[in-house]
Amino acid sequence: FPETGNYPNHGEAYIKIHYEQDTLVAIKVTGDEHVPAGETTFRADLTRPFTEPNTSFEAADEDLVGVRVEVVSVGSDGSSQQREVERYQGDGRIAARGFQQAHYVPGQLFLMDTDVIGFLWLQLGTFVVFNRMPDEIPEETDDFGFAAA
Repeated sequence: FPETGNYPNHGEAYIKIHYEQDTLVAIKVTGDEHVPAGETTFRADLTRPFTEPNTSFEAADEDLVGVRVEVVSVGSDGSSQQREVERYQGDGRIAARGFQQAHYVPGQLFLMDTDVIGFLWLQLGTFVVFNRMPDEIPEETDDFGFAAA
């Protein structure tokens, strides 16, 4: 199924998820000036759950931005409750304009709900939430049959 997310500075984008053995792979259906359509935007090894480091020494890594993501459910009465979600170690792709110097940086995949996932590019401190698209595809589609942004 295609998923849609909103990348900071790039806007709405569509990805398509598939599996390569135990690895979830997200391919951009709509690209941008950094990572074009058809390229992997992130991947996560589903055999490597993420666990919080036990000590501040383990968490110390000068290449990583201090980011904490909390998933919260909000009730109809406005009350909120923090939720535990499955998280997996992964790699997010980053690149300069024109897909120059493309490489992977550490990241985390968040399985937030049946139709919602998130990915955190740790080095950038960027978190993008992706929602599964409904069965109806918007009228404007690209060669993959998914809506173009």
